[in-house]
Amino acid sequence: MVLRNKKWLQIAILSAALIIAVVTIITGMSRSSGSYPKEGAKAPDFQLADQDGNVHRLSDYKGKTVILNFWATSCPPCRNEMPALQRQSEEWSDKNVVVLGVNMQFDNDVAVTSFLGEYGITFQILHDRTDEVRKRYGVNNFPSTFFIDPKGVVRVVRPGEMEEDFIRNTLATMQKSYGG
Repeated sequence: MVLRNKKWLQIAILSAALIIAVVTIITGMSRSSGSYPKEGAKAPDFQLADQDGNVHRLSDYKGKTVILNFWATSCPPCRNEMPALQRQSEEWSDKNVVVLGVNMQFDNDVAVTSFLGEYGITFQILHDRTDEVRKRYGVNNFPSTFFIDPKGVVRVVRPGEMEEDFIRNTLATMQKSYGG
């Protein structure tokens, strides 16, 4: 009887430890070094490298409207919206709009290069290898997109997959309201 009670006690302790570990991981993923950018707030600056190792900062794009899209190759909604992002990148490129795709750290370079070729993606892809930028922006789901005006203010936060009309209409509204 004593052995049986010890086994239940061990199971209870192990279960509690497992629950604590899961909660710690989940809250750690959503924690950031500051507050998450909300609509109307200044977008946090960052620096990330592209496929060739060149470093890009959000502040490098001041004066332009920026679509900042967090994505991963393994994400079906990300795959679905990539062609629309590419078309809108092409459509708006002469109107001072830039698309920056932030690839998450769990994708390897071969997978990313293959993905970009398969989808014909030519807009800038940056790599968040340390997960720092994802955390700073409070991104927990992919895709997640931030529309940032030419002064560096977040105007629209869009979690989840976007339709092309949404991208086009959002950019048109931003151009009218905030210039570019």
